[in-house]
Amino acid sequence: MNSAKKQAISQNIFFLKASNHQNHKKAGQQDYSKISKNRQIIPAQEPLLIANSVSGNASWYGPGFDGRLTANGETYDQQEMTAAHPDLEFGTKVKVTNLQNGRSVIVRINDRGPFIRDRIIDLSAAAASALNMISSGVAPVRLTILGQ
Repeated sequence: MNSAKKQAISQNIFFLKASNHQNHKKAGQQDYSKISKNRQIIPAQEPLLIANSVSGNASWYGPGFDGRLTANGETYDQQEMTAAHPDLEFGTKVKVTNLQNGRSVIVRINDRGPFIRDRIIDLSAAAASALNMISSGVAPVRLTILGQ
């Protein structure tokens, strides 16, 4: 896709990595995310085009992870407005809206997760508190990708 076309559509879509592990590999390494039964390496597919807004369930994580390293190498601080997402690039800003109460918060992706089925994002304790979802633990949300 040429750069003019990418720029023209960049406000309406975002890219998801084909592999959840793509951000973890070192520069120049092969992506081994898909290996056939006979051990032949099959390159991961090209990035997928996805709408810039998606709805689903959010969860949060906090005290047990505070002070540990996130997937991008930062130290997790549960009081920061951050989140874990399985595919979005680290540093991506996402507006998260709680569909039960209309509250919104902007978070920065700095970790991978959630690793529980039917959840689309894992929020820091601060973000979950701002969305008033600490006690419920899980809430229906809409994610709007804002970019880097």
